[in-house]
Amino acid sequence: DIEQGTADVEVPYWWSDNLVKTLTKNKVQTSYNMHPGADHNMLPADTWNNAVQNTVAFYKKEFGE
Repeated sequence: DIEQGTADVEVPYWWSDNLVKTLTKNKVQTSYNMHPGADHNMLPADTWNNAVQNTVAFYKKEFGE
């Protein structure tokens, strides 16, 4: 699962875009969620909660509970 804030200056969103393209090309299962305006720490606060929920859902789906 990849969670990316569009305002992240430590990991620019285009790095994640390229990573997801490479993973997809190599048939690696992932999910990619962009969070408009979120920084590297997934702030504002509601973004952090959404990112964690997305990640947990991905792992449950891929690896079971």
